[in-house]
Amino acid sequence: MAFARTNRHEVRGHTFRWAHEADPRAVLFLNDCNAEGINETDAYDDLATQLLADGAPLHGFGAQGHLSLQYGFDESIQANFERFAALGLKVAVTEADVRMPLGEDGQPTAEQIALQAERYDKMLEACLNVAACTSYTVWGFDDGRSWVPDVFPEGYATIMTEDYVRKPAYYALLESLTEATPGKSPRTPPGLNRLKS
Repeated sequence: MAFARTNRHEVRGHTFRWAHEADPRAVLFLNDCNAEGINETDAYDDLATQLLADGAPLHGFGAQGHLSLQYGFDESIQANFERFAALGLKVAVTEADVRMPLGEDGQPTAEQIALQAERYDKMLEACLNVAACTSYTVWGFDDGRSWVPDVFPEGYATIMTEDYVRKPAYYALLESLTEATPGKSPRTPPGLNRLKS
């Protein structure tokens, strides 16, 4: 009963403190789905601000990046990352995939394939354009092991087919990463998965 009367922000702050005590070098993030755009994350912005004000060891904010072609792309992802970076936090895309409804033959259209590549790349570009973005992670890499068909009536969500054939999304990411060399993007150095001792 005493736990129920505890302030939720206080409990969350303790959670981050306990995790920090368990591994003082771990980088601790708030991370959620549907958190790419600015309008979806006002509550997280408030929470992060409160946790930081309370001295909680919060180091970053992650947008999972589970997108569907059934919905539009939220162009405010970069502004959202910049908002959390302004708090002194690292930001990341933590579980990128882009699913789509498939035809009766189970195959995507050429337009869907092109749009998938564009969406993957737009998430990556938002990350590359914010110096505090330390990671862009895809959620699985082949459709044969994708979680999507077990949860949604959609598929073709990863950057490779089940036979490991690289999709245009793979090549779009590769091109953007190749172009993101020192001096071309505001990247921070590698090795940011641990705090310095």
